[in-house]
Amino acid sequence: MQRPIIGIVSRTKGWNDSLVFTDRYYVLDNYTQAIVRNGGVPIALVMIDLKLVKESLSLCDGFLCPGGNEIHDYDLEIIDYALKNNKPYLGICMGMQALAMYSFNQNKEKNIIEKIATPHFHDDKVTKETKEKACHSVTILKKDSHLYNIFKKDTLKVNSFHNYQVKKLGNDFEIVGKSEDGTSEIIEHVDKSKFIVGVQWHPELLSSMDPLIKKFIEIAGKNNEN
Repeated sequence: MQRPIIGIVSRTKGWNDSLVFTDRYYVLDNYTQAIVRNGGVPIALVMIDLKLVKESLSLCDGFLCPGGNEIHDYDLEIIDYALKNNKPYLGICMGMQALAMYSFNQNKEKNIIEKIATPHFHDDKVTKETKEKACHSVTILKKDSHLYNIFKKDTLKVNSFHNYQVKKLGNDFEIVGKSEDGTSEIIEHVDKSKFIVGVQWHPELLSSMDPLIKKFIEIAGKNNEN
């Protein structure tokens, strides 16, 4: 059986944007490693002038939307495709925020995302020594959520590499996990027959989060069999 193909949404801006060649699309190795480690085959979804090459989506059994610093129209198009074609979607950090944006019918309503009031709690400086460190707790609020069904416990220890949060959600999505200071950390689609999940932390950096990525890839594999 062919291993599930996971499309990773490319990003356009990195930590060094002073380069001459700014028309670039890239994915980080941590995401590709996590997908391979958990049984998937990663491919990068690249764009043309920030426009989605829509034919590339049909190649994928699932989609991983990683962190970044700007939500583009193609982020929302990929969510829409995943939902309409019943393909699993895992949004990480800004990928979760893209889900919140999508929940308002792609209207890009303002005030959906806001700065966290307690940044010291969520935004550790990333070093080689700290990137795999679980720093704060997240409480899973709903027993029927994908996250609870995966981990079978109420509280998760996660890392702290973000300083924005989802303030509100629109149609068909719900907040299913929060941190100790009330920050929204997990959102899911209300229809649990669909695996449309967003987490605010970075599971690709934590081996303890492999069950989440593994389940995401397993569901993608079931679609692969059909």
